[in-house]
Amino acid sequence: EFGSGLAKHPAEARVAAGWASTRRTRIRKPGAMAPTSLVLIGLGCALALAATLSALRELCADWLARRAARAAAAGQARGASVDEEQPPAPRKVAAVIGGGVSGLVCSKRLLAEGFEVIGFERADQLGGLWVFREGADGKTYMSLRANV
Repeated sequence: EFGSGLAKHPAEARVAAGWASTRRTRIRKPGAMAPTSLVLIGLGCALALAATLSALRELCADWLARRAARAAAAGQARGASVDEEQPPAPRKVAAVIGGGVSGLVCSKRLLAEGFEVIGFERADQLGGLWVFREGADGKTYMSLRANV
């Protein structure tokens, strides 16, 4: 391949062709890695593992802090007297842009979750592409039968 059909490595090809080599080349088996490469790969794996464990530790600490805060809030709610005034629960408000099929389904799901929904629709009817409209705004035709 490199001067003779029997050589498998460039250094072997030079020797087979009769070239004098000024530098000694260590010939490795195909697929073998240098020890330096193995050390660097091991170091990279160790750093990745350390970063993953650090992130996991932070997630656990955050979860424990939230759990303790919820337990403290539940304890205060049980121990609160009638005279103490409780702050109102925060409002959950969501805006849905578009009154098409997706906007209507999204509004229904948000209402089921307890949100106050404010919807925005540019047209005068809800339904989006499924509503027949005359002119350039119309995307459907009169005889269309929607099977939904």
